[in-house]
Amino acid sequence: MSLLEIIGESANPGPIGRISRKREPDSPKNKNLLFHFLIAVTSLFIVEYTYLDTNKGTQMNIDFWIFNGILLAYLLIGYYITIIPNTSNLGWVPFVIDNPFRFSDDINRFSILMMLLLMPGKYVLGSLINYYRHLKTK
Repeated sequence: MSLLEIIGESANPGPIGRISRKREPDSPKNKNLLFHFLIAVTSLFIVEYTYLDTNKGTQMNIDFWIFNGILLAYLLIGYYITIIPNTSNLGWVPFVIDNPFRFSDDINRFSILMMLLLMPGKYVLGSLINYYRHLKTK
């Protein structure tokens, strides 16, 4: 953060995005539920297999449980936290030229990055939950 950003932001603060903790219930189409469920389960198996394949010859020790705990935390954070960036304040040319007089555009660009990082967790856990809800209502 430069001195120009501190001065410029204090004189004319820019809008920033928000973080929502509420989760709206999804209403997917029934014909796509099985397809999304299979993609979610396959991606979880790929992640687990990749972890187990890198630890050949070791037993299921504390590292396995730590890895699965981190994976579960990522899925829960991705599902329950929704990041909504303000796309009107991303710099002079969005994502290309930084506004040297504002720090809020840096926050908005970071929030877009975090939103993109959490999207797979939102998709995987959302697909699993929607399929479970579909099975429960049958």
